[in-house]
Amino acid sequence: TFLTVLGVMLGVGVLSASLSMNAGIEAAVDRTVRDVVGSADLRVSAFLERGLSDATVEAIRGTDGVAVAAPAIEKRTFLAAGGIGSAGGARDAVTVLGIDPVAHSRLHDLELVAGARLARTDEPSALITEVLAEADGYVLGSELTIQGAGQPARLRVIGILAGPGPAVGTAGRTVIVPLDIARSAFGLDGVTRVDIGLADGVSSADASAALEERLIAAPYIFSSPSDKAISKASRSTR
Repeated sequence: TFLTVLGVMLGVGVLSASLSMNAGIEAAVDRTVRDVVGSADLRVSAFLERGLSDATVEAIRGTDGVAVAAPAIEKRTFLAAGGIGSAGGARDAVTVLGIDPVAHSRLHDLELVAGARLARTDEPSALITEVLAEADGYVLGSELTIQGAGQPARLRVIGILAGPGPAVGTAGRTVIVPLDIARSAFGLDGVTRVDIGLADGVSSADASAALEERLIAAPYIFSSPSDKAISKASRSTR
């Protein structure tokens, strides 16, 4: 009788632990989907290093059913110290995310704990994560310099994002800058990807078919961002 009771107790314990683990994994997936995807329905990513051209971005914007097209540049680099109120330096790599502030805000919610959001595609300003601020000593008003293939970009920190920020797989070391600033710093003509929000009543399948007919100028990777987010969340919970 004792062994039977003990076996039942162990079985209940294992079942409870399994349910708790599954709930934790599902919560991690939900957080990752929200952070990476926001409210985007589709994503077009560059296949080549030079990125998606302006013509390709405009073709996406002009496709029937596309309500929002938010181009972005994502690159790994280092920060250089220097300037009044500067901090940090070229110690650990950071991920720089260049965005169109207006279009990006329609698909992605950037949670600030201090400061202000970006407003223009060309302002010399940056948002950084709490993780990066604490690790490298940056505060609001600090100056940071992004090193790249083009002219180094000297920017002022105007906002600090909650926790590790929206980018997955960056160890929380993320700097968000205006799109034109990222282009200049990395010497790029194109963008890394375009997140797409569809109009009401437009299905992903119909929009995908329409986009495939228009995007013929350069190679690209067409995907559902939620699939990417779930894949990243699954890798992070292993």
